[in-house]
Amino acid sequence: MARDKLNQDRLKNLLHYDAETGIFRWRVSRGNVKKTAVAGHPYQGRIVIRVFGKGYRAARLAWLYQTGSWPKEQIDHIDRNSLNDRWDNLRDVSHARNMQNCARPNETGYRCVWKSCGKYNARVSVGRTRIYLGRYKTAVHAHEIYKQIALIFYGPDASTDCK
Repeated sequence: MARDKLNQDRLKNLLHYDAETGIFRWRVSRGNVKKTAVAGHPYQGRIVIRVFGKGYRAARLAWLYQTGSWPKEQIDHIDRNSLNDRWDNLRDVSHARNMQNCARPNETGYRCVWKSCGKYNARVSVGRTRIYLGRYKTAVHAHEIYKQIALIFYGPDASTDCK
């Protein structure tokens, strides 16, 4: 069955989604799988559930289950834990926005801050454009500048935390 043929009604007939825990359970017995068993298995850092012979990421199924439509773009896990499919941890975002939420640890301990020639540099990425924000005496100051600019470009849900 093609993805566009799997709709909210069919999904809800097969699975129950607990929005508070992010866990799917089968509503029907299927082969060796008993009714109420937890659905899915970890695969490449995400939970994948097979429905009608096709593997679906649980986060995308959660979106369909809750909203009645497939996500327009990518599902981002706000806390960066791709196994945490709780409803309040998911959002539909562009690829660029999703990449902005990726953890990129570095030696400074701050996102988009790096040390060069004894000073700390900061930058923010907007789409495919990197905007250089200057050089600062401390990593903390460079990160504070980054946070201010990130909030302007990405809004209140900007990823401004450390690492």
